[in-house]
Amino acid sequence: MSTENYDILICIFDRLQNDRKTLFQCSLVSRAFSDAVSRVLYREVTFSPPFTRALDLRRKDEFSEGMLYSASLPHHAQQVLRFELSGYPSARPAPLNSLASHLKTVIGLWSNLTTLVFAPKQYHEQLFIEALPLLANCKFLRDLTVNASCMQETQAALLTRLEGLERVALQNPTRAMLDLLPEWLSRLSPSLRGLHLQENCGSITPGVLRSFLPHLGRVSAFTLGLSYSLADSDVFAFLNELQNLHTLDIRYYLQLRPPTTVPRLTQLRSLTVRYTSVSTVDHAGYLCKWIRRAVAYAPLSKLHLACEEENRGAAVRFDGLLAHLSQKHATRLRELRMDTAFVGKDALRELCMSCVKLQEIAIAVSANVLAELPEIFEPLDDLLTARIETRNAKRNRISLDVQGVSDFLHRGPPHLRRLAINGVYWERVSNADQQISFVVGKSDV
Repeated sequence: MSTENYDILICIFDRLQNDRKTLFQCSLVSRAFSDAVSRVLYREVTFSPPFTRALDLRRKDEFSEGMLYSASLPHHAQQVLRFELSGYPSARPAPLNSLASHLKTVIGLWSNLTTLVFAPKQYHEQLFIEALPLLANCKFLRDLTVNASCMQETQAALLTRLEGLERVALQNPTRAMLDLLPEWLSRLSPSLRGLHLQENCGSITPGVLRSFLPHLGRVSAFTLGLSYSLADSDVFAFLNELQNLHTLDIRYYLQLRPPTTVPRLTQLRSLTVRYTSVSTVDHAGYLCKWIRRAVAYAPLSKLHLACEEENRGAAVRFDGLLAHLSQKHATRLRELRMDTAFVGKDALRELCMSCVKLQEIAIAVSANVLAELPEIFEPLDDLLTARIETRNAKRNRISLDVQGVSDFLHRGPPHLRRLAINGVYWERVSNADQQISFVVGKSDV
């Protein structure tokens, strides 16, 4: 292929790097494109069928078509580094459903796998029985995510034979898995750097949580989902023992009794707090105080508040948290995502004047503050991305056209490239002649 053609392909890859479906379609019509893109196209393979209400009796061999079939061919199999099975595959048993046998085949072929996700929302209980024992032959496997489909008694026993993993994520961990987890962690401890217990963690009691501690000395990333069996004091005492913790993702729930321990997380750089909607001033105050306790000794550079319920009702201010960040974390804070947390204009202005190294910000403000945001953001010379949600006004009445976005970016920080307002984003793109255009789409916020 000529150098000119490769130059064109590089431009196409740059524009379509996250659009794998279009890349695959292009590879079907051009041999040169197919050869060039194969390593990019096949390093990540995802099988995630959509939800259907009616049982389709023709869904017997849905795995053996398109991208999945191509990825299992000998000249592509060695390029597959990540495989994800999620969504709603058929829950019918074999031989009516051949998915289990296909999994057994492809896991044997994809010997270079480094990342594996087995997390279907619908499945037959025997789906992974034949595939799980083969994972021991994946010598490069380092990152494993599974849900309840792999955590019943038989599957958990097979899963916990694996060694050498650096990251393990268990979605809705079952009692059967938790019983085996301490012993598994003891064998994984030389390599394990991330343990993520996600979503419903109701079976984790204080005693179960403490049983993990002897094996987490090298863990730098930890996730803990929702367990009403755990009080804040239990969680904070546990976190206090993780001296190498850099990244924490935790599910908060309201507790009126203050914790007896304040964690000294002196290595913590990133904190994600998941919570349900907050509709009262008192609840917002408890949440902000909880976060201040968690990061009291942390050199925090990233804070993400993730509300798990959409609430378009009363907007309660989180100004107290912004004041704390302005006073205690101004020099290090780089990313602040409080996508649906409402903040006042004065508190936001103080934050922007103090935390001048921010590169990404996501907040909710009153609709009448929107026009003032370019000036409020002006001190943030490094700001690249801003996500804005409006409150106290109907979303469909808040809109910007291309000229409005251009004016916003012109008056705002010099490096601001991506702007999202109420779920619609604009990304500024410059061509070789320095002419500016905008890519518009639906935001992933």
